[in-house]
Amino acid sequence: MKKLKNSLALLLSSAALFFTACNPVITVTASGSDSADITFLGGFSKKGTEAFYELTSSLSDSPSSSAGTLFSAEDVQLFMTAAGVSSVTAAVSPAGIAQSKGTIPSISKNQLSKSGVLTRTAGSLKLTLGPEQILSIYESLNEESQGYLDLLLIPATTGDVLTQAEYKELLSGLYGPELADEILNGKMTVTLKSPDGKKSTEASITLGELFTLTAPKSWSVNW
Repeated sequence: MKKLKNSLALLLSSAALFFTACNPVITVTASGSDSADITFLGGFSKKGTEAFYELTSSLSDSPSSSAGTLFSAEDVQLFMTAAGVSSVTAAVSPAGIAQSKGTIPSISKNQLSKSGVLTRTAGSLKLTLGPEQILSIYESLNEESQGYLDLLLIPATTGDVLTQAEYKELLSGLYGPELADEILNGKMTVTLKSPDGKKSTEASITLGELFTLTAPKSWSVNW
């Protein structure tokens, strides 16, 4: 039971870190010939934190704290580093809001590029999100990490085609409606910027929409 609790904690903390109801913001700024700087701001809302603690308490014989934050600065650093980001700095406020920044030294060699999520040319930066990109990232993970992600039953990884309402019903049945709402209703905002910062493109998408996409969506900035 303790192992299951730890698995859920890792899954929901790392996956939902970027997709929560307090509207996380990710900014990618092109720099150099094939590099980019990335910054992140986000975290669980108070309601989501309480729902998370309630869930993990029900999965453990020992009581779970109802106070504190779900993430440490080290957790955020490890997550960013695993995504191929270097020179990572991170901080987490007492309210549980994480802030982090770092550099992708070579986009073309990064897993985000190999999976088709982030691509860079001499005069553009492009972000693509869809079933193929999600599945590609999933398949690149080790078996243990895939097992954690399997707990979310993401349609792109299971081969199912679900509407947002059907996916919400599925997660609500597993983790309760509060935590399902917290994750699926969170709006992720990504901003792409040119090297000089004069041109930018902003895109927003909920996790519920992202995980139930049946075709890719792309956004780009050109300079």
